[in-house]
Amino acid sequence: MDVFPVIPGFRIEKSLGGGRIADVYLGVQEDLDKKVVIKILHPELFLYNNFAERFPKEARKAKKFVHPNIANILDVGQWEEYHYIVLEYLPESLRNKINRQFGIEEPPAGGEDETGETGEKLESYKLLHILKQVAWALDYAHKEGMIHEDIRPENIRFREDGTPVLDFFISLVTGFKAALKKKGITMAPPHYGSPEQALKKPLDGKSDIYSLGVVLYETLIGKIPYDAEETIAIENQHIMEPVPQLPETLSPYQSLLDQMMAKNKEERVRSGVELIRLIDELGYKLPENRRKEQRKLEIPSNPQDALSEAKKKTGRKKEIGAGVRKKKEREDFFKTLLNPKILVPVVGVVVIIGVLLVLFMKSSPPPAVSKVPAGKDQTQQKKADVEKKKRPLTVKERREQREKDTQFQYKFRLAQRFFKKSQYQKAMDKLIEAEKYKQTAESKQLAEKLTVKLAEKKDDDTFKQALAARTLTAMEEYVKQYPSGRNIKEAGKELVQLRIEEKKRQAERRRILASSLKLRSQYKDLTAQEVKTMLAKYNFFDKYYNKTGNCKNHFEVKTVKEDKIVVDFATALVWHPSGSPEYMNLEKAKQWIVELNKKRYAGYTDWRLPTLEEVASLMENAESRYGLFVDAVFSREQVYIWTGDTFGKSKGWVIDFFGGDVNRVAPDYNVFVRPVRSYK
Repeated sequence: MDVFPVIPGFRIEKSLGGGRIADVYLGVQEDLDKKVVIKILHPELFLYNNFAERFPKEARKAKKFVHPNIANILDVGQWEEYHYIVLEYLPESLRNKINRQFGIEEPPAGGEDETGETGEKLESYKLLHILKQVAWALDYAHKEGMIHEDIRPENIRFREDGTPVLDFFISLVTGFKAALKKKGITMAPPHYGSPEQALKKPLDGKSDIYSLGVVLYETLIGKIPYDAEETIAIENQHIMEPVPQLPETLSPYQSLLDQMMAKNKEERVRSGVELIRLIDELGYKLPENRRKEQRKLEIPSNPQDALSEAKKKTGRKKEIGAGVRKKKEREDFFKTLLNPKILVPVVGVVVIIGVLLVLFMKSSPPPAVSKVPAGKDQTQQKKADVEKKKRPLTVKERREQREKDTQFQYKFRLAQRFFKKSQYQKAMDKLIEAEKYKQTAESKQLAEKLTVKLAEKKDDDTFKQALAARTLTAMEEYVKQYPSGRNIKEAGKELVQLRIEEKKRQAERRRILASSLKLRSQYKDLTAQEVKTMLAKYNFFDKYYNKTGNCKNHFEVKTVKEDKIVVDFATALVWHPSGSPEYMNLEKAKQWIVELNKKRYAGYTDWRLPTLEEVASLMENAESRYGLFVDAVFSREQVYIWTGDTFGKSKGWVIDFFGGDVNRVAPDYNVFVRPVRSYK
């Protein structure tokens, strides 16, 4: 007989298995005799970052996260050594539906599952209905500032009435994320992760929409779009491979899939609301989504609803009948009006009235036109203006004037209040709004004060930025911009110090350059053994060939002709800091560098592909917080870098800053480019 944990108020009936963070049980809430799911969290999660103390507070906050399509959290607590969460009972997941649809899982005995669904094909309108409900849940969550990070079929579940819901608890409790990271567990399996997740970039709602696109593909095809033995290989496919193409029979879904799984997140569906609109558009286009099928989701679930629907239809019929009667009455009226016995006298009366009006208009004198003698126009106009000012205002004009005065006083008082709080920009904005209604001597005086204060603030801000930059160029730029500024004395002292420090740096650069590594700049055909020997010779890091390698670089970021470069004085090399904007094969990479030289990037025309030795000198033996084995002065985008060296006739050498190793790939493989040139 199984022995289950004891949680007061709940009776555990059976185990539902375990996961990364908890053991899961089916239980009953005893006071309501209601089925629930109880998750008892693994104790080791509470060993990190005082998570045990923060857990109740975070869990209570998660309970307030309520939406019809998000799984409800019923209770959170601790009993003896157990930390537990009680969730509503969700008998089925989208994984079950996918497995039954493609014959991976048999339907329950009796032909139906607990939601009444059979193992038959998931119809398109049902699939779009599920997708739409999940989109509503994501839209709500993203507006609340919460990213799920783990969208997959197992986390899309169904209530007993068939309502799709999203299991959101792990994402809501932020302590879980830190604890899982400490254990070396990622939030989501790599098969459903977005390119941003693979690149360890900051995430937003578009990442969840990408993952939902992967779920859509799997629901349609029965398998995930990208798969491999190693996690890093799967992540690289998400980054580099194109959006998967659906077969011809499912082509109507391709446009939606392309927009959900766009590799560049700026081209992806922006929000849950936009996704819902696209789903609706697709629903109208699909030939099988006829109205008859759509009405299946609208059939009332009880007799009372059916009776209400019948009454509505009867009411509509009565409205149609009333409309027909009114139309017939209008037709009868016009037939009567067009009868000659009635029409002729009516026309005669209208003609007589028209003739009388014309005679009256001719007998009336024309309106008087004021004529001002030539040469006296301006004098007369000034007199007219004075008279206009003297005459009393109409009621409408007085009302408008009061409204303007009220608006002016309100905006002007706000401007004065912001001025007293030293919020000068806000004060100026409100003053400008006030003076749209009128100007006074007081408002002009405030405007002069604000102009002075804003100029002083700009001076101070520019000086603070120059101080923060701690560069000779920034401080010289401040002195040039404000030669008689408020901070000019302090800037002068800082310039003297910065020039002394710059001289020391120049001396250090010359010393380092004199002893810099002289790396090969001509391309070669290298064997694996030669690469291994080279890595050991220069003490370059590679997690397979030379784990203890530790080359000390001396990087400095510079701006030359508005283009940024990275100078490494340890190797006397100049690097392009960001490299190519996209992956490209070797032939295209060489052409991209040709175009770069034509544009004279940073004023140079000798950019080239680096040798394997040169790129290996950049590899660091510790993973950065961005998940790359390269210094933060370089772009995080370029995780794979082409070299000009080859391996036999069919492959070229590349450096993988994501994995921290050296690889061999075919020339048609897509890899980034980071050009280099020798320092002169």
